Amino acid sequence: MRIPLIAPIGLLSLGATIVLAVLSGSGLWNELATIFSLPWGRATVVDLYFGFALFSGWIHYRESSLWHAAPWIVATFLLGNLVPGFYVILTAARASSPTEFWNGAEETP
Repeated sequence: MRIPLIAPIGLLSLGATIVLAVLSGSGLWNELATIFSLPWGRATVVDLYFGFALFSGWIHYRESSLWHAAPWIVATFLLGNLVPGFYVILTAARASSPTEFWNGAEETP
């Protein structure tokens, strides 16, 4: 299946943004304290983790077992949307059809 163009572009953009934030920021914990002190900062973090949970649900749905899905889900919550971006690229490259991309490989009895 063709890889959606937005996935590699988004992955590269997100990676570059993270690198720039690390290099120019004043420290993760200091900046997180500022983010959490703002109402929109808290709302954004809740929104972000809700998205992680939704995406993790799709990963669990399409993988053959929880043992296959768990590393992806844990990595998503620890490393952010870089992991789902990579997951989309990997699964799109392996899928032979859109149905296989969305639902995972058909299990043979």
